[in-house]
Amino acid sequence: MTKEQIRTNAVRHLWICALSVAALHVALIVVCKCFEIKEISIYTKASSWAVAFSFVELFVVVNIWKWIASSHLDYLPTYHTAVSGFRMLLVLIILGIITMVIGRDNVAPYAVAFLAYYAVLLILHSVFFAKMTNKLFTKQ
Repeated sequence: MTKEQIRTNAVRHLWICALSVAALHVALIVVCKCFEIKEISIYTKASSWAVAFSFVELFVVVNIWKWIASSHLDYLPTYHTAVSGFRMLLVLIILGIITMVIGRDNVAPYAVAFLAYYAVLLILHSVFFAKMTNKLFTKQ
């Protein structure tokens, strides 16, 4: 793959993930309204924090992937493993900080939101990395 194709695939992945995260945010709000959850503001706040985390993590991961795929192809398998572990560790650290700040009794909406976004991004990144790894290593 050329550097332009790598950049194009990275941008496409950013858009797919961004739209998926936005759709998940809207779905969470709709579900809260449909089931008449009284604490909708706390779920909206939790989802907003999870969206912010998702966008930052997504932007960093894809830009580093683009750089590695362009210049250090032999590091890609290590990068995929490191990203998966780092993302899980980062979510646990953020949930721990949230638990310390707002208290253990109020952390459930944040845990639900972060784990939902984590699962969606995990699936999207796994599919993207697998597809791109196959393209990158079969063309050589």
